[in-house]
Amino acid sequence: MMPVRAALAAALASWSRLPLRLRAVAAVLCALALAVAIVSALTLRDTSQPLFAAPLHPAQLAEVGDRLASWGIPFRATADGVVVPRALRRSTLLRLSLAGIPHRPLPSSLETLADAGPLTPDRVLEVRQRAGLEGEVAQALRTLEGVADARVIIAPGHEGTFVDEAATPTTASVRISPHEGVSLDASRVRAVRAFVAAAVPGLAPDHVQVLDDRGAAFGDAAASIDEGTLQAQMQSALDQVEGVGVTLVRVRVVRDDDAREVVLRRVVPAGGALRSESAQEEYRNAGGAYHTGRSAVEGGSDEREEHAHLPAGRLRRISVAVFVDRTRAGDLSKIRELVEAAAAVDPRRGDEVRVEALDFAHTAPAAPRSPLPMLLATLLPALLVGASLVAAAWIARPLASGALEALRGISLRRAVERTPPPLAEARRLRAALDVEPPHAAAAVISALPASTAVAVLDLYPAEERERIVRRMATARADAIPSLESILGKHS
Repeated sequence: MMPVRAALAAALASWSRLPLRLRAVAAVLCALALAVAIVSALTLRDTSQPLFAAPLHPAQLAEVGDRLASWGIPFRATADGVVVPRALRRSTLLRLSLAGIPHRPLPSSLETLADAGPLTPDRVLEVRQRAGLEGEVAQALRTLEGVADARVIIAPGHEGTFVDEAATPTTASVRISPHEGVSLDASRVRAVRAFVAAAVPGLAPDHVQVLDDRGAAFGDAAASIDEGTLQAQMQSALDQVEGVGVTLVRVRVVRDDDAREVVLRRVVPAGGALRSESAQEEYRNAGGAYHTGRSAVEGGSDEREEHAHLPAGRLRRISVAVFVDRTRAGDLSKIRELVEAAAAVDPRRGDEVRVEALDFAHTAPAAPRSPLPMLLATLLPALLVGASLVAAAWIARPLASGALEALRGISLRRAVERTPPPLAEARRLRAALDVEPPHAAAAVISALPASTAVAVLDLYPAEERERIVRRMATARADAIPSLESILGKHS
């Protein structure tokens, strides 16, 4: 503790011996350095925070990282999460939610069989292996272009228990959720069936059913008609023909929600015609008689019934409404023909197309936002640091020049003190102090510069010089006259 106090006391003593101007310069420089450090700490501090509150699965972590990298959003991956800047957290969560990311984690075969042991029943191993296979196939389907999510369910087949019982084949159900405005064509559906069948042992492509989110089977022409897709296609076509903002398209597709069983009865002939008729005419010249006749033969018929199953979700009617800006409207009949052809309208089915010219509400276009505020917000930390450094340099410039002047004055004073005075000046001082007692001479000599004091002491005898030097170590009393008074007395 004592060395610390001694060091502090020495530091304070050294500080107090510095000139006032130099101490002011040092204080201002320390304050500027502290201000720059505070500004740098506030602008360069880490403001990132976790993107999700719950930990992520490794597959989810990789999926989120790939998507953020493709969007150009800065992030840092941790052991079980992702860290993004605080200002981008809400917008990033919104974009990921709209994209359906992250998906629900799907187990793999390694995960489902990780805790399996030699005593695990075969039935349990089979179920776990099937669950892992379902997860791996669904994860592979998620990577297809245009597919937002996928789920696979495998129903294993089994042999018949009895001789007259037929074997049940292995089947699979695949539910695919495409991105908005994306539909799978027949070739891609066949490719999905072939992929799933190749991944599952004993599964034939014909036994793979591919459905969408509504439960409609892909490949069905009626089920493949989607309101959003049809509306986007027609709106895009009209925008290219009539111009952007001239038309507004709305489509409604009506489907049957209930399944139906339809019975068709038909009457067909048994072997020939259902009925045949013949006419006869006969003349008898002898008797002058005329005879006519008709005959009919029933050939017989068979009545047959045909049962048809109409599943739920079949197309019932398409309604299309097109609003056209009256101020920029073109030929409405041409627009109607284009819409009917694009939507494959069938009047026999009850489809309806309405094209009307109306007055659109034209709002003033919003002024383009200047990129200057965003640029300033991005460069604000660097601008603050640069402005602080410039202000510090501007303030410290006169202080630094003052400090240099002070240091130059101190150096000059020390150089003058170290320069030996002329011998005549030393002898004049020695003569003035000749009548003074030793303590008075010691007080006066101690106030002289070092070189002058040494020259004056050299003129004293050794014994008297020793007494004066001992006196110089003690404090000077106020009763001792000053050097100016002594010199004035003997001048």
